[in-house]
Amino acid sequence: FYALARRATAGERAAVLASVLLLCDGVYLVQSRIAMTNIFAVLFQVAAALFILRAALRPRLSAPDMALAGVFLGLALSTRWTSLWAAGYLGLVLLAVRRLRLIKPRELSLTLLAFVVLPAGIYVLSYWPWMAQGHSLSELLPLQKAIWRYHADLR
Repeated sequence: FYALARRATAGERAAVLASVLLLCDGVYLVQSRIAMTNIFAVLFQVAAALFILRAALRPRLSAPDMALAGVFLGLALSTRWTSLWAAGYLGLVLLAVRRLRLIKPRELSLTLLAFVVLPAGIYVLSYWPWMAQGHSLSELLPLQKAIWRYHADLR
C-alpha cells in the first residue's frame, strides 16, 4: 500500500500518513486475521492499482507494468467477484490519465491484455482443480450462472 500511496502522492510523508491511516482502520486488521478472502482481494486490487498507475504515468504505456496489472486483476477477480468494481475504477483512472493515447494500437492492445485477456485467463485457471476432478471447460459458464443466481437470490 505504501508503494501505491507514494506513487499517487509523490511524497514520502503523505504515503506514510496514508499507510498509518490504513493501519488504524480495524477492518483491515480483522480481515487479515480471520479466514475470509476479502483481504486477499484488497491486496491484489492494490497491487493492480500500483502497476496501472506506474504504467499510466510513463510517457509510453509500460508493457511489463500492464501485464502485472492484468495478473493482479485476474487474481483479484479469482478471489472475489466484487473486484470487478476495482477493475472498472482502474480502467477509468487509466482513461483519465492517458486520454486519447489509449486509441493507439499498442496502448489499446496493452489495455485489452491487462483488463480482459490476462484476468479472464487467470480466472479460468483458478478453476483448474475443479476441472482436474473431471469437469470440462464447457461446464464452467453454467457453473458461473448458477453461482450468480444463488447470490442474486439470497434474502
